[in-house]
Amino acid sequence: MPKLVDIVLVGSGIISTSLAMLIHILEPKWVIHMYEKLPDVACESTNVWHNSGTGHAGYCELNYTPKLSNNSIDISNALKINKLFNLSIKFWSFLAKNNILNYHNVIHNIPHISFVIGDNNVNFLYKRFNKLIKYTSFNNMQYSDKFSELSKWIPLIMSGRSKLQKVAATKIINGTDINFSEITRQILTFLRKKSNFHLHLKHDVINIINKNYYWNIYVKNNNFNYTYMISAKHVFIGGGGATLLLLQKANIINKNNYASFPISSQFLLSTNYDIINQHWAKVYSTTINNYIPISTPHMDARIINGKKILLFGPFAMLSTKFLRYGSYLDWFKSIKINNIKLILKTGINNIHLIKYLLNQSLMSKSNKINLLRYYYPKVNPSDWNIIQAGQRVQIIKNNTNHDEQLVFGNEIVYSSNRSLAAVLGASPGASTSVSLVLQLLKIMFKKYNYYHSDWKNKLKLILSS
Repeated sequence: MPKLVDIVLVGSGIISTSLAMLIHILEPKWVIHMYEKLPDVACESTNVWHNSGTGHAGYCELNYTPKLSNNSIDISNALKINKLFNLSIKFWSFLAKNNILNYHNVIHNIPHISFVIGDNNVNFLYKRFNKLIKYTSFNNMQYSDKFSELSKWIPLIMSGRSKLQKVAATKIINGTDINFSEITRQILTFLRKKSNFHLHLKHDVINIINKNYYWNIYVKNNNFNYTYMISAKHVFIGGGGATLLLLQKANIINKNNYASFPISSQFLLSTNYDIINQHWAKVYSTTINNYIPISTPHMDARIINGKKILLFGPFAMLSTKFLRYGSYLDWFKSIKINNIKLILKTGINNIHLIKYLLNQSLMSKSNKINLLRYYYPKVNPSDWNIIQAGQRVQIIKNNTNHDEQLVFGNEIVYSSNRSLAAVLGASPGASTSVSLVLQLLKIMFKKYNYYHSDWKNKLKLILSS
């Protein structure tokens, strides 16, 4: 048998990297191998250009606070996301204090604003504000429906807008713009200096086989075009959309219970500083389609590579790829005899989503600009270009009642002996990555007594930063 390593991590995104960092802190002598199929790290969903960079804390994302049938507002998810995001902030603060992370290079303060148009939406936002303001994390939230004040908060959005239009906004000044790929790079730069951490680029994990007390991982070295095997006590699959394919090969998931729904996305991008200098906020609004949380438009001021940019989107599209740099055959490979029925039933019951994605896929640039004009009336089309963003793969699963369900969020899946685990799903994964990693520690290392004093004390130190 090949040498047995302590853990193999598939993928070099922020979740895999955060797990590697925490394991190194908790068990500094463990041998860790990370495999990435691309020539560089953090190139897929974690890549700075493949997401909006929003530190999702529940401040401005209106789809986290849905209106219920009785006309009340459920804020529980916003409170939950806020709590989970603060765990990530504590972890990154700890890394900064220990000179592993340059905090000011990767996390920038930027106001988070919710902006709405129309009587019904204004009433909704006011109710939402009054519920959230009672909680400590939201008690500095401001609300305004005054044109003059909103013109100071979001001058670009208010410019050219009729003063008779009913509008309102909430604002929290301590929101964040986060470069998740740079966080990942800086952590890996630190880890690569350790003799027991090994990062393998251009290495594709093609199969995983359980051997009761360990796992055989088959890896293709794309640098020299040969395949070899490595054995590990533990495996984490953080391969983004491609995770499902590896779980199927490892026979971890019941093929009757899981399938996938890949979605591609685009943004409108402006680098015109005359525009950018008028807008310093992340502005989220109501969903275009009430049934589809991914249809929430937002205008994001960002800092990438030290430069300010402005994004509007996302525009979602149908895709059969699981990764931005994946294959158009990915989705077809995931279809098994056992899950065809699940896929078909989900498609039929979510026909509104299919129609929405088809419409978005066929939208011309001029139609995308027209949507932007609704939020930014004086838009000049020549100031904006279309850029391709990342791939997201939503989960399709059978719930406990054997009803199909399309899941917007993250879910941890693991083997019966808990030595292999994976994260399925998409947003808000990067923002809540530390919470996901803490859950993984509890799941994967329960037999090592996750709560023993050494680990417990170290985690307490990290999360008190």
